[in-house]
Amino acid sequence: MREAYAQAAGLQGARELRETSLAEKPVNAECGSCAASCAEKLEKSHEVHTAHGVHEACGSHEDVTTIQTHVLSEVFGGGTAQPGGKLHDAAQPGGMLHDAHIHLNACANADELAEYAANQGIYVACVTRNAEEFHTARARFARYSGIDVGLGLHPWDITSKAAAEKLFAHFQSTLDASVIQHDAALHDGSPHTSPYNATQNAIQHNLTENATQHDSASCITPHNSSDYQRKQSMTLPQSSAPHNASTPRASTHVSPVQLIGEIGLDYAPAHREMRTLQQQVFSQVIKASCTYAQAINTRITLSMHAVKSCGDVLDILEHYQAFQHCACVFHWFSGSCDDLHRAVRNGAYFSVGTRMLHSKRTAEYLKLIPRASRLIETDFPHHDATIQPDEWRKTLETLAAALYE
Repeated sequence: MREAYAQAAGLQGARELRETSLAEKPVNAECGSCAASCAEKLEKSHEVHTAHGVHEACGSHEDVTTIQTHVLSEVFGGGTAQPGGKLHDAAQPGGMLHDAHIHLNACANADELAEYAANQGIYVACVTRNAEEFHTARARFARYSGIDVGLGLHPWDITSKAAAEKLFAHFQSTLDASVIQHDAALHDGSPHTSPYNATQNAIQHNLTENATQHDSASCITPHNSSDYQRKQSMTLPQSSAPHNASTPRASTHVSPVQLIGEIGLDYAPAHREMRTLQQQVFSQVIKASCTYAQAINTRITLSMHAVKSCGDVLDILEHYQAFQHCACVFHWFSGSCDDLHRAVRNGAYFSVGTRMLHSKRTAEYLKLIPRASRLIETDFPHHDATIQPDEWRKTLETLAAALYE
């Protein structure tokens, strides 16, 4: 499967992306008509839910623990290919609380929370905003069990073309290095040449010879540009050079990247000006993530931000067949009822926090989302960067009761 990572053009989109965004449909104050419409649509697509296995557990006869354990295994356990991430390090399935979206590294008492989670058996999906933060957080939390750190590229940080280029280059090189490390681990850390590495070397040589035709200043171009796809998917920075006799052997104890997040699109007024650039970058992030998942033969997890942009996020996910290669999680879903129907039909998951439960629309939507498609999130920190461990647990338990009972 490593060859797949060296063939970006091999991913075939289901259709061309629409040139304009789907407008978020308004919902009336009580959400009644919207809920009724969604309920009818979701009922018709029930066979899609059951086809994904995990959605079989959405009946009322499943207890809270069974549902949480099942959905966690599906979303963060690497799917059926092989166990992945640190889910297996957390508590035994029996009392598995989880936080599927938390900026743990941004909490003032992050180490205290990490130790508490490890001792209490709470599984934690720590999302980050960029590759630099990912590396810092991963090193920081490596000694704690049950904490997966996500490789992020947050839409709020796409403030210019130059920023986008830098962010994506670091994102891509991190995945490149993870594939090489994965291959080395399969060979017990021994020097070798994999099909992925061989192709990387050939393309790196090609790009060097044609540098003037592939200038870095023009790297952020529409997702259907084959030159851009090839360059962004194939270029290896010096620090991520293919493994050889002089390169330190990769540790077999460090798992490859299993969680991608926080990523997505944000069309709120403060970020709308960068909308087109966000779409281009997000397209490349999803393509890179799908080819990466195939390369390591694991179903990875995507934790996604979609503000006033759910239609476009779904377009891009479908275009690159992300639902086939990834567990796609919508963090704080706020789309229209049509978007919800479409996401559930594709087998998406939804992480839900306390503030979402205060929304009438979310309350109606939760009636329509299978229980085994729901995850708990806090999105901490909010205003106070210091989170009291006992309060954190209380929040998770309250959410578990609201989402699964």
